[in-house]
Amino acid sequence: MRRRGSPRRRADGRCHGGPSRRLGSPEVTAREVAERVHRNAAELADECAEVAKGSAGLLSMFDDAAWNGPAGGGYEGTLGDGVEALWYDAWLHGNDIRSSLDRPADTGAGMRAALSMGANAPIDIYA
Repeated sequence: MRRRGSPRRRADGRCHGGPSRRLGSPEVTAREVAERVHRNAAELADECAEVAKGSAGLLSMFDDAAWNGPAGGGYEGTLGDGVEALWYDAWLHGNDIRSSLDRPADTGAGMRAALSMGANAPIDIYA
């Protein structure tokens, strides 16, 4: 499994297609970077906040059957597994950013949830 691409694409329903359009592929990642290259930090933060708000509303619409059903978009696990993997990625990359800014890592509830995901994930999550 590879990274799943931008939250904006997931929230907008634009996560589909073959290998060259698969979230996290080099082609998709390059496109997403190109779409944001001229944005400043405040604009990117605003996009993240907007997507987080929309995602929270979307997630509350899933029932147990949906959470336990296939994720789609090329992800081999359940929807619940896929969302948990996305939260893991967000936590991990948030700490990457904190580290580059010489800020302390998130060692609270986010870390416990992320480590739980990593411990239960298929081996190829790190590929």
